[in-house]
Amino acid sequence: MRKWLLAIVLIVAFYLDTTLFNSINVYGLRPDVTLTVIVSLGVLLGAAPAAAIGFGIGLLTDIFFNKIVGLTALTYMLTGVLSGFFYRKFYADNLVIPTVTAAVAVFFKMHVFFVAA
Repeated sequence: MRKWLLAIVLIVAFYLDTTLFNSINVYGLRPDVTLTVIVSLGVLLGAAPAAAIGFGIGLLTDIFFNKIVGLTALTYMLTGVLSGFFYRKFYADNLVIPTVTAAVAVFFKMHVFFVAA
């Protein structure tokens, strides 16, 4: 049951990022649901599963929607590793650690894309 729920959450996050939130931009800003899911998985499951899932979802995003294959996969994988450092060190209901980790991950992701462009 847990694997099915994880698959459904990842499919919904992928759908929201690639279709719905691409059309909704407020001053060029849009939410990154997939990155948030990967940060949550890193805190809840650990670095290795979050990095593997992040790499897979990032690779799918790159193949379908980006010209350079591997950048989104790299940033999502490193996000999973970064958030996995907090595995079993903080409570799951603590919102500060995932929020700060997601903010750092978005900052890193945008800088990687900026350097690649």
